[in-house]
Amino acid sequence: MAGADVTLTGPVEREAQTDKSGALRFGGLRAGTYRVHVEREGFITLERELTLPASGRVTAVDLALSPAPPPPRPLPPPPAPAARATPPRPVGEARAVDVAAYVEKNFIGRNEPQRITVVGCTGYATTRVIQVREPLDHGTHDDADEMVYAVAGEATVSVNTQQLSLDAGGLVVIPRGTKHSIAKRGRNPAILLSVLSGPPCTDEGSERK
Repeated sequence: MAGADVTLTGPVEREAQTDKSGALRFGGLRAGTYRVHVEREGFITLERELTLPASGRVTAVDLALSPAPPPPRPLPPPPAPAARATPPRPVGEARAVDVAAYVEKNFIGRNEPQRITVVGCTGYATTRVIQVREPLDHGTHDDADEMVYAVAGEATVSVNTQQLSLDAGGLVVIPRGTKHSIAKRGRNPAILLSVLSGPPCTDEGSERK
């Protein structure tokens, strides 16, 4: 085959490349033992010892290279980890609450700054009665939208830089990720109904009968 690199080491050293017919001729060699090294891309490298007699005649040597085995196939990528199934949330129980009667029975104490009680729970919402004497800083709900309905009294809901007045019967919708706080207006506590929607029910305060 053409283009094979041949190196001869021994009493005399030579190196050359086979021609188009795959032949190669080294001249001027001395008698003795030589090692022939033959390599070509795509074939297994061959090494062989040859003994050149002191006859002065041309010595012909036939060598053959074997094709190299194909490279191993790349391993398939590992399977992606199976996504964990989100466990179903509890649906919760239907219930009816007389909010006015509930507040009358569980009215905020004179020395309490706020009172927050849960009156309804589902897998996707928390319903609370919020009674406010002192300002209530709700901060930010990162994963829940909140609807605040005024049952009685008056309040100011601060949403970012807005000051929203909330009178009895009024409703404020606060998107998730919005900083907000609630403060009463007037002498009486602000009585509010809050619904947090999105995450599972959280028991923020205990329900009082």
